[in-house]
Amino acid sequence: MVLALLLCVVGLLSVSGGSQATLMLEAEPGDNVTLHCHSNLIDGSSYIHWFKQINTSAPEFLLMLYSAHEIIPHHDFLRITGFVNNSTTVSLIIREVRSADSGLYFCGIQRRHGNLTISSATLLQVKDQEAHEAEEAEEGEGSSFNIFFILTVIFGVATVVLSALLILLKARK
Repeated sequence: MVLALLLCVVGLLSVSGGSQATLMLEAEPGDNVTLHCHSNLIDGSSYIHWFKQINTSAPEFLLMLYSAHEIIPHHDFLRITGFVNNSTTVSLIIREVRSADSGLYFCGIQRRHGNLTISSATLLQVKDQEAHEAEEAEEGEGSSFNIFFILTVIFGVATVVLSALLILLKARK
């Protein structure tokens, strides 16, 4: 990766942008997420690079695939892996996402001795754990209110029915 950046600075490797729009994906902490990169440049001799960028920081190199094999895996390779689906699609899998996984993910396709062409980009937003727990607590409070409301209606109906029965019984006597 350092070599690629050095070559880019020197001008021996150029980077060109693809034309696809950025997708947006929201996930809950602990979800498994699959991001896809689509390009007609993928072939048996293509190098596929995955990057992550947070805000305006420099892109972080994640992993590199050659053909169908990871040749430079991610340091957390049990959680973040990549694979080639078919001749036009490559995927990045992130298992058990965390809020720190939020960011812009994109892939670059590089044909042997060619330019790195940036393709599909996906903005991944993982809810932070505190917001997720607060949301679940609100849902819990909502269901408690619903149960209280239902029990109140049932109790009210039972009261009306019992009162009507008492009135009918007294009227018969």
